Amino acid sequence: MTDRSLYLISALFLFSSLTSCKSRPVRESFHSDKSKDSAASKSASGPDFESGGDDLSPDPLVESSSSSDPASAETLAKDPVSAQTGAMQTGNDQPPAVDSPKPEMAVETSPHYDEVSWLASHNSFVNPEDLYGYPLDNQIKSIVKQLDDGVRVINLDIWPGELSGGLLGSIIKGKGNPIAILSHNKPGEVASFGRNADLPAKLRDIGNWLQSHPNEIVTVFFEDYVTTQQLSDAINQAPVFKNFIYDLYANDVMNKGWPRLNEMIKLNKRLVVISDHSDKKNLGVGFVQDFINENYWSMGPQASGKLSLRRQL
Repeated sequence: MTDRSLYLISALFLFSSLTSCKSRPVRESFHSDKSKDSAASKSASGPDFESGGDDLSPDPLVESSSSSDPASAETLAKDPVSAQTGAMQTGNDQPPAVDSPKPEMAVETSPHYDEVSWLASHNSFVNPEDLYGYPLDNQIKSIVKQLDDGVRVINLDIWPGELSGGLLGSIIKGKGNPIAILSHNKPGEVASFGRNADLPAKLRDIGNWLQSHPNEIVTVFFEDYVTTQQLSDAINQAPVFKNFIYDLYANDVMNKGWPRLNEMIKLNKRLVVISDHSDKKNLGVGFVQDFINENYWSMGPQASGKLSLRRQL
């Protein structure tokens, strides 16, 4: 081998060595003080990487999520999305506002008074238990027991007369100083045979029943032949009845419409009183033609006694 060949081989070997050194990262020495300062600085900024590639910078994602870094762990706990995506959140950044769920509006389910069908009894007072004594009773139970059975409209015929009974009493009743009484026919007529019923006593029965049934609503319908003063005297003798009256005029039902049942219960005004005469309005007693559509009783058996409440639109 010639000297020239040896020279070429040595040159190639030297070139190869230089190229290899250039491509490999060099680990810093920790033997000198200067090297230690450099190592401390390097340790504070992250681990020392040795790679065969050209990119020597550590992966920021790996570094930020390292469990050895308390600040990174706290960031991950507070904002995992930002930590995983590498997004930076400054102190001024606020999470997007989330509308709190709004409660559903309460739906009023209580019906209005005129949206309910009420069970009624005709001539409710003409029964043997209330001691009316009429030969042909219309009902077999007392007013109180009718209410217990679900009747909610009580029909009472009120006349001026005296409390008396028997055949003789039916002839002479209505004489002297008449008061409002319960009678099936005009006092003094033979058709009214039997004992007249005490109107204030029966009104007290109804009021006491309402007092013991705080969620119930009752209507009293008067077939009315008495004066305003006579009915006022009878109602005043039954304060437990009077206190429950829902005044249809004071509450402007004709313009505002009928109240809801829960409103009447809340007010504890759970008694509607209707008369077929218009002179009792100041007593809180509604005039039938203001509030009710009524079929005349003689229109036939299918229409007899049918009532329907007038709906205010």
